[in-house]
Amino acid sequence: MAEQRKVRVRSSENQVVEVEKAVAFQSGIIKDVVDFAGIEAIIPLDGVEGSILAEAANYLGIKNLVELTCCEGIGGWMIGKSVEEILEAFHIVNDYSPEEEEALGSEASWAFD
Repeated sequence: MAEQRKVRVRSSENQVVEVEKAVAFQSGIIKDVVDFAGIEAIIPLDGVEGSILAEAANYLGIKNLVELTCCEGIGGWMIGKSVEEILEAFHIVNDYSPEEEEALGSEASWAFD
């Protein structure tokens, strides 16, 4: 018998969605359930509505997607902020000398366009 390549998950409204195994296994929770119950099992995600199943990265524990979402949010927040504002917000101490700052500014002038 051929290896099953899809995992079935069920939303809180009983909507069953098939997800590629490689994608589903990005979730530690889903992988653990499949390891325990088998690939044939329909995995209940009672806390997730069908309409937001695709957006449930944090609930499912999909680390890469959570990190990407966080990075996009932080990146969007940083737009329009000065270097000083960002350093202050993240409690970063600027230990560059004025000469080092000038050299970095010259090397990465494209970032300030």
